[in-house]
Amino acid sequence: IYCVAKDITEKKDLEELLKLANQLAQNGGWEINVLDNNKVYYSKTTRDILEMDDDVVPTLEMGMAFYPDEKNRSRVEKVIKQAIDDGTPWDEELQIVTAKGNHKWVRGIGRAEFRNGVCARLLGSFQDITVRKNTELELKKLNETLEERALKLQQSNEELEQFAYVASHDLQEPLRMVTSFLSLLEKKYDNQLDAKAQQYIHFAVDGAKRMRQIILDLLEFSRVGRIREELDQVNINTLVETITSLYREKIEELNASIVFENLPTIESYETPVYQLLQNLISNSLKYHSVIEPPRVEISVVEQEDDWLFTVKDNGIGIDPSYHAKIFQLFQRLHTKNEYTGSGIGLSLCKKIIDDLKGKIWVESEEGKGCTFYFTLPKQ
Repeated sequence: IYCVAKDITEKKDLEELLKLANQLAQNGGWEINVLDNNKVYYSKTTRDILEMDDDVVPTLEMGMAFYPDEKNRSRVEKVIKQAIDDGTPWDEELQIVTAKGNHKWVRGIGRAEFRNGVCARLLGSFQDITVRKNTELELKKLNETLEERALKLQQSNEELEQFAYVASHDLQEPLRMVTSFLSLLEKKYDNQLDAKAQQYIHFAVDGAKRMRQIILDLLEFSRVGRIREELDQVNINTLVETITSLYREKIEELNASIVFENLPTIESYETPVYQLLQNLISNSLKYHSVIEPPRVEISVVEQEDDWLFTVKDNGIGIDPSYHAKIFQLFQRLHTKNEYTGSGIGLSLCKKIIDDLKGKIWVESEEGKGCTFYFTLPKQ
């Protein structure tokens, strides 16, 4: 008697590992014995995915019936034929209808095995990917909706900016005429007008001036992002000095102090950075405390990816509940009689910052001053 023994321990271990991996991934196996009249075998996991009873004997025709959609069925028939013809493997994600009529998404992987140049069998795996696929489809649908809304918002913003730009230009001339004629009326008939009439003219002139300022601010707002200047080396010290000179009369009147030193030169766009600092410094001077002279401190800190600007004052402060609201267009926390202005300044700052891909926020409490922060990217 002659015997040959071969150690197949490693092979069996690998088979067990493969079986365990398939179980964890919820992969089912299948096989079609081409040489045995296309006899079909499904593993238990595959039967569970297809919702088939254990006593049902699967056939090739039955397997194709799980693809009632003509497009999906044609795809399956095509990859099977190609595998039989030249051994091309496949990996497809398709919709099926189970034996119980439920719709599922499955991933089918298959390959052919050949004997003596002839396809002997087809085998592969089957995986239920319904949850993942539905999530992907929902995400795709959500992205499409977001893209559509973003496009509509962009179009709306462009139309609004165009309207603001045109309206601002067209409205300025009539307002100038109203102001001019009211001033002429006041000068020519000053002695013939009683105090009430003079007061009415004053109100009208003042209202026209405020309206013109709103139009100018709105025009400035609409220009943000429309005209792009070249990147330049912007000296922040020089900008703050220029702004301080602009408000010298106001600073002297309030006995205010603007504190800054050793501010850096950064690579950015000079005009919008100037507008940002001008609006924030102007706000600090406007909303000053009556208890002590205004003090405005400007500093800049270099960070890894951006520059962090700080404009701090000792003014009247802002209640935390209004921190988000102040950056909205035409939002005012005080009446025109208390503080002048159009309600556009901080919204202009926010728009500039958004255009420059930075961030802006405020830290403040009522009666305790404001600290505005904004960042500008280095690149």
